[in-house]
Amino acid sequence: MVFNPNRDIVEDRQRLTIYNKKQLQMTHAKFMLSVFSFLRMLDLERVIFYYKYPRFSQFCLFLLIFFFATFDPGYLLSYILGLLIIIFVLLHEPWYNRVRNLFKRAFFGKVNPYFNEDRAALVKTFR
Repeated sequence: MVFNPNRDIVEDRQRLTIYNKKQLQMTHAKFMLSVFSFLRMLDLERVIFYYKYPRFSQFCLFLLIFFFATFDPGYLLSYILGLLIIIFVLLHEPWYNRVRNLFKRAFFGKVNPYFNEDRAALVKTFR
C-alpha cells in the first residue's frame, strides 16, 4: 500500500522480485546523478569555508538563497528602496556605532581555524 499524492489515492503496488536490465540501469543512473549533485554541493560549500569569517559568509549565502527563492520582479523598486535604507542607516554615524559591536560579535568574532591564505587564493571567488 503506497500513498500517491499526485492523484490523492492509496495504491496497492506489488514490489518487484526480479529487475530487468533497463530498470537496473535507470536506478544506477539516478544514483549517480544523486552522487554528482552531492559532490557539487560539497564543491559549493568549499567556497563558504575558505573564507576567513565563515559565519558572515554563511549568513550572506542564506540571504542570497532566501532572496532568490522569494524574488518577485514586481517588487524590484521595493527591494532597491529597502537596500538604500539599510545602506543609509549603516552609514549614519550613531547607528554605525551601535551596530558595529553587534556585527563584530555575531559575524567577525570567530575566525575560521582552518583558514589558509595560500589555499584560499586557489579558490575562485569574487574577492
